[in-house]
Amino acid sequence: LVTEADILALRNVGYINRGGAGTDTIDPPEKATATREGVIVANTPDENAKATAQAIYAAMLTLYRKIPAAQTYMRGIEDDLNLIRRADREAAIGVEKGHQGRLDSGRDAKREAEAALAPKLRHPNEFFSDEMQGLNITIVGPGAIGQELALLALHPAMPLNVTFLYHKPEKLAETQAEIDAWAAKNGIKQKITVTTDMKQALGNADFVSLNIPYTSENSGMVRYG
Repeated sequence: LVTEADILALRNVGYINRGGAGTDTIDPPEKATATREGVIVANTPDENAKATAQAIYAAMLTLYRKIPAAQTYMRGIEDDLNLIRRADREAAIGVEKGHQGRLDSGRDAKREAEAALAPKLRHPNEFFSDEMQGLNITIVGPGAIGQELALLALHPAMPLNVTFLYHKPEKLAETQAEIDAWAAKNGIKQKITVTTDMKQALGNADFVSLNIPYTSENSGMVRYG
């Protein structure tokens, strides 16, 4: 966050830029100080929309394919697997050198390690998931980030069903027409629905992406449980 002290201390600064949309990291009192000191406060809307959408899509893929859970699981049994490998090597050396003591030691160590590992083992199907194509994504907010995310979600290799959730019923037809024009411009043939029906849009969704500013008006619009 940019503070009033920062602004007053940097006497040679004439311009403060907030990457992306909004200037919410600079509070109103600080903006007033900047204005009083002749410092311009601006932003760069849409500039990071593509990168943000890619990060969202990467998170969707990662979570849907259960990669974090599988990674945590493998890390949790890594020490046990290493003990088993070490025991196998010990037994192999015993066989190679005709040393019965090392062979027995390796076999005993392996049995102990396998016994410790057994209750931690999980079935591979726990980390299995179907392919993503045909699933439903609801994008809350049809702005620049939402549109970039829709382009990724509609890729022919793995197309999802895209719905935009909009908050102004009086502008629904206008927004639908804008999205239709945008889709045609980008060569998208799949129908994209714009709706204000939150219950239906969220209820049918496999994925939900919130691409709206955090305000008192929309705080708590989506609650878990």
